[in-house]
Amino acid sequence: EAQLILNAVAYLRVAITDVTGDDDPPIEVQNDVLGFILTDEALRESVQDWSLNRTREEEDRPGISLPRDETYERVVEFITELWETGARDG
Repeated sequence: EAQLILNAVAYLRVAITDVTGDDDPPIEVQNDVLGFILTDEALRESVQDWSLNRTREEEDRPGISLPRDETYERVVEFITELWETGARDG
């Protein structure tokens, strides 16, 4: 479970940066996105699979690239809604 949380945080931070351009998003936004991922079984499994399927070469790169799949689209949509409703302001 701890590894899933670490993987989800790595995933969500990249997704937030992709959507907002903010590479240091507010902790509240990160927590909301983490909760979104961890409470949805399909998202949990997809993020875990993403992490397990990363190659050593991908792990050694400084930046993380996320696959543009259904999981990414769902997470990005959630982030966009959060950002637009002002959750980034606390």
